[in-house]
Amino acid sequence: MSATSKKPELKTANPYAPLPADLGYSMPPEWHRHDATWLAWPHNPTDWPDKLDTIRWVYTEIVRKIAAGEKVRIVIESRTDQKIARRYLARAGADSENVEFVVHPTNRGWLRDSGPIFLRKGAIRPKGRAAKSSRAIINFHFNDSSNQLNGNNKKTALIHQNREAGNCFHC
Repeated sequence: MSATSKKPELKTANPYAPLPADLGYSMPPEWHRHDATWLAWPHNPTDWPDKLDTIRWVYTEIVRKIAAGEKVRIVIESRTDQKIARRYLARAGADSENVEFVVHPTNRGWLRDSGPIFLRKGAIRPKGRAAKSSRAIINFHFNDSSNQLNGNNKKTALIHQNREAGNCFHC
């Protein structure tokens, strides 16, 4: 970073604001009923030096397996990358009816660190059904270990674009 460039300032959460857990929200377990599994298509070659094609086939296989039984939403960097991803998925025989693309810029393929985290409020009944639950999204300000700009502004925009969100908590 040059001496004249400034690191973007990240806004921190209000330390006195109630936490989502204080308001009855929790992150559902993996087995809980959900609308879709979210992934981000690998596009950054520096994340996968000399292995991007191989990693795309790994993601393709993950999507193929999941899409056989549920909706998969893939955050994709651009329409060009969407065309590339569709070719991989078609060659692997993935169920295209169960795959949706959300074109949105990202800097990394790790939605765990850079994407929306969905929360639920309400009792969880057996078999994963919630009773009168409401949804929210939490926006963690993740400081990735590579010390690069972690895309929080891109993530915040993705969160606000997502129609599934109820409340949005910034932590």
